Amino acid sequence: MKAKFTQEYLERAHDHVYLNADECNRSTSCRCFYCGYSFPPSEIDYINSWFEPETASCPMCQIDAIIGDASGYPVNDGEFVVAASEFFFDGISRISDGRPVVRLKIIGLEVE
Repeated sequence: MKAKFTQEYLERAHDHVYLNADECNRSTSCRCFYCGYSFPPSEIDYINSWFEPETASCPMCQIDAIIGDASGYPVNDGEFVVAASEFFFDGISRISDGRPVVRLKIIGLEVE
């Protein structure tokens, strides 16, 4: 069976998860490809983006794997979310593992 989303398509989508503050703020819906959390851009906390201050971090899991619908990608399509998670994290994510989404607290650099 042929995959619905090609590797090239997912690579281009991956370009939208870094330095994406402006794009996420123009979005109506954002999605984390690590935990699957869907949320409005008003929930993003850019302060928790450890590596790049202009890169959105997930308000649920704190991972910087956020893409907004202003990117033009189907962030609310379940097949796309799973394919992107598998591509971005090589099958190691909350989505791939089927584990529930839990909110993490970051204190310093330690996760509670």
